[in-house]
Amino acid sequence: MTPNRRYQWVPNPLVKEADELREALRRLLGNERQASAGRRRTPASTGSSARRGRPRAPRGRTREAILEAIKSEPKTSGQIAKETEVNRGTISTTLTKLTKEGAAVKAERGYRAA
Repeated sequence: MTPNRRYQWVPNPLVKEADELREALRRLLGNERQASAGRRRTPASTGSSARRGRPRAPRGRTREAILEAIKSEPKTSGQIAKETEVNRGTISTTLTKLTKEGAAVKAERGYRAA
């Protein structure tokens, strides 16, 4: 075994190709960023529901509908969703917020207005 043996570095063609691809991507993404700066907003980003094609409810409308639904008797998020035709996940999230704010309280089954 020779103690000061030096190895000659041989470039790997895959490493070179990877570097070239990275550079090409950098150039492409740089051009894309410049092009997207002047784009208009899509309908989904301006307040319409992308999945259902419905416009978003005005601010506070869901909250008002939930409070109206639980005013007379306790209801679950599923019951409120059927009554108001609002997504059950949205109802559940809003009920949690209303409970933290003190506008609604958890009942034995469901929620009721405070």
